[in-house]
Amino acid sequence: LGLEASIESSNWGSLVNFVKKPTVTNVSVETHQGKTRIALDISRPSNLRYDLSADGTAVFIQLPGINWSASPFEPRHSIGKVLEFRFSPGPNGGQFNILTDGPVSINEPYLIRPEGKYGHRIIIDLVPARYAEERLVRHNKDYSQHN
Repeated sequence: LGLEASIESSNWGSLVNFVKKPTVTNVSVETHQGKTRIALDISRPSNLRYDLSADGTAVFIQLPGINWSASPFEPRHSIGKVLEFRFSPGPNGGQFNILTDGPVSINEPYLIRPEGKYGHRIIIDLVPARYAEERLVRHNKDYSQHN
């Protein structure tokens, strides 16, 4: 739980608000323009780190400082390159693991701001890897500065 302090007015002094950790509330998977798109609905921006297994068939998304309330994997999520996924909670956030049906590369994840009925979403696009050197490994992405 983070702590945020702000000053309301000289009459009121300091007001301390507890800031909730970002929460992943839903995972959706779809195919989009030749890619397998995974969308994580998240209550507010956060940071992440992603890695691939040596053979490219497993994706590891580190999500530090988050809570997870999204439903677990269901057969309906097995779309495109995704065979299965699982969230493993840790002492400071957790890891979202994705198993794929073959080697993949990751296009750089990006954040979509709230629009219409959707809130913040982190988008992760998986594409088939043609060559080992195409795979991106050990990358960090910080969305926490994007209110």
